[in-house]
Amino acid sequence: MTSKTKIIFLCFNLSSNCLGRVYILAKALQRYYEVEIIGPANSGKIWGPVSSDKTVKLKIVPQTKLVRAVKESNPDLIYACKPKPTSYGVGLLIRKMTGKPLILDIDDWELGFYPLRGKLYSSLFFWDMDNYVSALLMDKLIPRVKYKTVSNTFLKKKFGGTLVPHFRDTNLFDPKDYNQKNIKKELGLENQKIILFLGTPRKHKGVLDLIAAVEKLARHDVTLLIVGANKADKAGLPTKPFLKVLGQQPFNEIPKFLAASDIVTIFQAASKASLGQLPAKVFDAMSMAKPVIASRVSDLPNVLKDCGVIVTPGDIDELVRKMALLLDNPELAKELGKKARDKCIQEYSYDAMAPKLHELVEEVLDKARQTART
Repeated sequence: MTSKTKIIFLCFNLSSNCLGRVYILAKALQRYYEVEIIGPANSGKIWGPVSSDKTVKLKIVPQTKLVRAVKESNPDLIYACKPKPTSYGVGLLIRKMTGKPLILDIDDWELGFYPLRGKLYSSLFFWDMDNYVSALLMDKLIPRVKYKTVSNTFLKKKFGGTLVPHFRDTNLFDPKDYNQKNIKKELGLENQKIILFLGTPRKHKGVLDLIAAVEKLARHDVTLLIVGANKADKAGLPTKPFLKVLGQQPFNEIPKFLAASDIVTIFQAASKASLGQLPAKVFDAMSMAKPVIASRVSDLPNVLKDCGVIVTPGDIDELVRKMALLLDNPELAKELGKKARDKCIQEYSYDAMAPKLHELVEEVLDKARQTART
């Protein structure tokens, strides 16, 4: 029945890390439907971590050809990811032209990013797609869609919709498949305790404060490993003897770096950007049974309740104390990690979230069929 139903996911930039959220939504719904992800790619290439995955259809389409490409694919439903002109804007236009049902996914509060960069950012031109004006316009258009999914409670309170946190394939992210000692040896960190930051090291993610905290920890047996920095990010980080920085990695390689780690840190700053964002990497760590130290921002305290350590944003001294606590008490760290994985399987796995998404999509499709009959 549903195997013939086709969903087109619209991603505003296939070259950026926004594809990560689109990818997990598509993978989950691929259990029930034919799915394809399309969108422009600013660099001309698919975002590195999923570029080698052939299990989901990904197609680069220039901005000027997006509308035609969606119409020609004749989907039963359009799933626009992020309120951006090349995703939600195109979705609204296709809905108006064809009557196809539309769902909008919101995983960040886009307007929250601009105070960090200046209101006008690159330019005022709408077609640049990454400026305050286009973000504001898209924000104003969000009420025009009935069906929405949102990644955290801040966004649900602001925009409504169905709460769908980030989630993970807990079969792929399974600690029993990895040997920490061997991976540390492969990384040249065999005798080190590894504190891991996983993801793109942006300012609002508190990376510089994290570096300062590890320096203050002052332990010769500790390495801070940052995995996911691009060339520009690396250039913006200080050179420290305890710091090792690696670039973006294929998605199926991420569990290896998590397996090597002893602590995972998500030291988000208290800002408008972090207020409306729930970092997906917390679920990577939870799935791999790693102890997580995270800031008291967004939904992190709730996600990590009883299975992680929460600290005050920007409080470097508190972060140092908590890192020392877990490093000096490996049994406590292990117990937190076990509880985190159990919670991830129960609440934030593909098996937990796919049926919820399926139920929503069927509701939208049923409503569209009813409308078509009247």
